[in-house]
Amino acid sequence: VVIGVGTFLGFVFTFVGYKLFPATMFLCGSVAGGFSSYLLTNNLVSDDYENKIAILIGVSSVCGLIGGLLACKLRKLGVFLAGASGGVVGAFPLFNIALSSIQAPPSMPNLYLYIAVSVLGLAAGLLALKLKRPIIIIATSSAGAFCATYGTKYFIELSGDVPVTTWSSPLVWAYIGGFATMFIAGVLIQFKTTKKITNDTSRDYLLSEQHGVVYPAPRMNEGLPAGAMEKKHVVNFV
Repeated sequence: VVIGVGTFLGFVFTFVGYKLFPATMFLCGSVAGGFSSYLLTNNLVSDDYENKIAILIGVSSVCGLIGGLLACKLRKLGVFLAGASGGVVGAFPLFNIALSSIQAPPSMPNLYLYIAVSVLGLAAGLLALKLKRPIIIIATSSAGAFCATYGTKYFIELSGDVPVTTWSSPLVWAYIGGFATMFIAGVLIQFKTTKKITNDTSRDYLLSEQHGVVYPAPRMNEGLPAGAMEKKHVVNFV
């Protein structure tokens, strides 16, 4: 069920992630809060504890909801997490292609994966704070395409007719090609169907940008004809 929902959301956010930016921020915050709390709780609660699964589900759900709400309310946090999602996606192929061949400590076999996730996620998140629209479009397209491709792979292999594909299998190139095609199409479509917000001079937006810690969700004015925002603000001012 989780993979099915993730696959559907992957297709959606690949092509309209920037237009649905409040939902994108909520989803990124939920994943960050839910997944981190799951890992922490899983390590703290003993496997022998009878109600461990219920605790994991409850804690992850609550922390995911809190993380999503915080990401929507704290706009800079939401922008950072949205950008970081693209960096995290990029860390997995980097690890499998190059870093997995480097010997890691036996106690932490995925050490270099964690390093790649941290470095690329942090870099992409900081870039999103500076560049916003292009990085968010690239991040949502890459993360969405990854979820859609992985989910499709999962359900194809679930039938049992197709063996589980690994990086050494020739079939992996079909999935890589599908991911690349979706990613490029998503980037092109999002850049084509949205435009940079340059004319939002409404009072609440300016005040929050300059003085506030809590930021409103960005206004979705994509698709408006040139000059429409200026006319709208002139009318409101009058």
